[in-house]
Amino acid sequence: MIRADTPLRRLTVAAGLLIAVLVACGREITAPVSSPNGSTGSPFARRGAVTFAPAYELAVPTKAVPAALAQVAFERVRVTLRREDGTIALDTVVSFPSGADSLVLALAVPVPTNAPASGVPLSLNLGYVNAAGDTVFRGGPVPVVVVPGTGGTPPAPVRVPVQYTGPGANAARVVIAPRTALGTPGQTVTFNAQAQTSAGAPLPGTPVVFTSGDERVVTVDATTGLATLQGRGTAKVYAQLLTGPADSATVTVTLPAARLSLVSGNGQNAPAGTALSQPVVARVVAADGEGVAGVSVQFTAQNGGSVTPATAASDGLGTVTAQWTLGPAAGGQTLTVASAGLTPLTVAATATARPAVRLAVATAPTGGTAGAVLAPAFTVAAQDAAGRVVADFTGSVSVAIGANPNGATLRGTRTVAAVNGVATFGDLTLDKPGAGYTLVFNAEGLASATSAAFTVTAGAAAKLVFGSLPAAVDAGVSIAPPLTVTTQDASGNAVTAFNGEVTLAFGTNPSGATLSGTLTRTAVNGVATFDDVRINRSGSGYTLTASAAGVTSATSPAFAVAPGAAVAIEVISGNSQTANAGTVLTPITLRVRDALGNGIGGVTLSIAVTSGGGTVAPTSTITDAAGSASLTWTLGPISGAQTLTVSATGLGNAIVSATATGGTTNQLAISTPPTPTQTAGVPLAPAVVVQAKDGLGVVQTAFAGAVTASIASGPAGAALLGTTTVNAVSGAATFSTLRLTKAGTYTLQFNAAGYPAATTGSIVVSPAPAKSIFADSGNGQVGAASAVLAQPLVVLVTDSLGNPVSAATVAWAVATGGGSLGGQTTATDANGRARATWTLGITPGAQTVSVTSAGLVGSPVTFTATAQGVIATTTVSPQLDTIVSFNATRALTAQAKDGAGSNMSGTFTWVSRNPAVATVNASGVVTA
Repeated sequence: MIRADTPLRRLTVAAGLLIAVLVACGREITAPVSSPNGSTGSPFARRGAVTFAPAYELAVPTKAVPAALAQVAFERVRVTLRREDGTIALDTVVSFPSGADSLVLALAVPVPTNAPASGVPLSLNLGYVNAAGDTVFRGGPVPVVVVPGTGGTPPAPVRVPVQYTGPGANAARVVIAPRTALGTPGQTVTFNAQAQTSAGAPLPGTPVVFTSGDERVVTVDATTGLATLQGRGTAKVYAQLLTGPADSATVTVTLPAARLSLVSGNGQNAPAGTALSQPVVARVVAADGEGVAGVSVQFTAQNGGSVTPATAASDGLGTVTAQWTLGPAAGGQTLTVASAGLTPLTVAATATARPAVRLAVATAPTGGTAGAVLAPAFTVAAQDAAGRVVADFTGSVSVAIGANPNGATLRGTRTVAAVNGVATFGDLTLDKPGAGYTLVFNAEGLASATSAAFTVTAGAAAKLVFGSLPAAVDAGVSIAPPLTVTTQDASGNAVTAFNGEVTLAFGTNPSGATLSGTLTRTAVNGVATFDDVRINRSGSGYTLTASAAGVTSATSPAFAVAPGAAVAIEVISGNSQTANAGTVLTPITLRVRDALGNGIGGVTLSIAVTSGGGTVAPTSTITDAAGSASLTWTLGPISGAQTLTVSATGLGNAIVSATATGGTTNQLAISTPPTPTQTAGVPLAPAVVVQAKDGLGVVQTAFAGAVTASIASGPAGAALLGTTTVNAVSGAATFSTLRLTKAGTYTLQFNAAGYPAATTGSIVVSPAPAKSIFADSGNGQVGAASAVLAQPLVVLVTDSLGNPVSAATVAWAVATGGGSLGGQTTATDANGRARATWTLGITPGAQTVSVTSAGLVGSPVTFTATAQGVIATTTVSPQLDTIVSFNATRALTAQAKDGAGSNMSGTFTWVSRNPAVATVNASGVVTA
């Protein structure tokens, strides 16, 4: 047993001899010492001798000591002896050459001249030093006695603990891996060990010693950790640090499996299809007859039987156990027990027969497809009272539909003879989809069996079928309710799984119509829905086709398309004729249509002469099936444009025009003109009245046409506001809201269809009362103090419409700066402006002038100017510069200051005094 708390090494020291012996790493140092007497008068005039007798004890089996110590090389040993007062009696370093097993040393230990014969007590310390100067082992302090002179019997040995102090000496623990190993003799496994701190940090380079707890089971290389498995059994492999902490792994050695043996379970009897009363027990054994654990064994039942488990691993005694259920047929049955590389075993049993009492569905499909064979096939077993299959039953079993949710028909072989107690129905079909179908199975003398409910889905998509068409289809309107196209299988069942694209097109198209809308739709649950399909022409005998990839197309029943709602009256022919006044024109053809141009019959039209004084027949008519109607128009006596108006309830009017020649001329006359002076933005007064007259000047009271007013002449950008188009009443159009917003001189013109224009005399529009005042120009100037500014100050006065207002009173005053005003006007001119000149005050800086006009928005108006003093200095930067290449440039800047040192603004003029050498532009950029 390894003791982790035992020191790794111990050294025994004996005093009173003349030999010094040190042992480390399997090497021995021998040091005979003779001590000559010291010089006279010295308190240590005598010499003594001391002997260190080796007695190492390693806390692992002794045979691992050399390997353990070999991991910690050192090349010298330091020996220190101290007196009781702490002074050093001897401190020497002994070199220990590489490869040496022992070394003879001569050590002289001074002792006092009055040292007693029993010797001088000292304290011994040892230090083992490697090539790097690190002390890898330390021993002591321990008390020893130095006996003066030579000879005498040494005292009993004194044990000196030696502690490892090299790399990893601070390790708190060591961890070995792997933790377990399993194998057979001759196999090897390498163990690794890691020294760690208390926090788990690894300490590389720490020496570790590996040992075996039982070398009959496993041996291990003390340095490398390579373990070799030796013989059956379990043993520990230890990893230990030189400071004591240790860890261990478990090694289990087994012998390989040699054969299988049957323990129990052979020769039993039981009813067919039942489990044997006793399990089958087998054992895996090695060559020495002992059980072998962990070997995989397979059980295989013949004759339709079963076994649980089918595969098992042997336990610690090599044993495996399985439960055997016999097959359904009576008679002898067998079970095979096998394992890789071993001779299999055969176990026998006898199955006895049982009477069948009922049927049971053994296998059944969970679903099927309409018209397709139900798969997997239904199998129905004859069972005994315990529910076991009776293999001897060979009677007939018949099948019929139980639950039939969709009225399906069952087809196929519906009576089948059982084989080994099982009847198989391999060709059954149902022709309709549905959920919840069941089948019922019967056999003479046995209780019937009913299958679990199952679902039959539609077959593969085979064809398309139109849903019912609406009773009425209107031209240009989406067919409603939406068209539907259903996908069906060959039996006519809807195929809800189909999700392909279905496309609509015309089959027959008697009116040359256009089919519009989304004509390709993706089927959802087997149905493609078309909710925006439109046909733009009315007619009878239309059909549609529906097509999709991989299925047969469908054609709809014939249907008619009715025109849409009437939206307009059209003049088809006879419009815009020219003929002599009073003559009959070529007949005029009218048509009532929907928004898509389809004619609409049965619409009542009213026709009236609206200008020219002619006659029309009939004055009321009904359109035929094509939506048409004809008129005869006799022109009136007046030359020029004449019109008919055709109307129908809910529709706009249609105007038929003609031009009469050789008759009298119509005219427009301004019976009430506006006065010559008007105010901007105010309705013209009096209201303007325009009359329609014939060529004889007689007011045409029947005239009710539109008369439109417009500007014939006037200021640019002017606009005529108000109601500019008025329908005549009794031949007169009255304009009561006309107004002009821009001041100036105008003429107005009035127009009506078929009449020459009428124009007013001049109308002068004056501005409205003054509303606003604001600075027009001259603000923000900069000038010399006490000087007149370059630009005059100008204010503008306008009315609410932006027209300049003349004769508006304004008042000018200097607000700040002490300057003066000159030439100021106190009333605005014809353009709405007033002016003044401004002489700045003497003080440089900002100065202001205030302009007021009582009651106006924006009053007072403030003008601001900046007064500058006289330039006192001008500075150019840089003052001196050198340009070293032609066409190179430099930018100069200049700053002017007045007498107070303030910067002044303005524009500098740049001039080169020697243009042949350098030129300067207006911005001060010099070019060489």
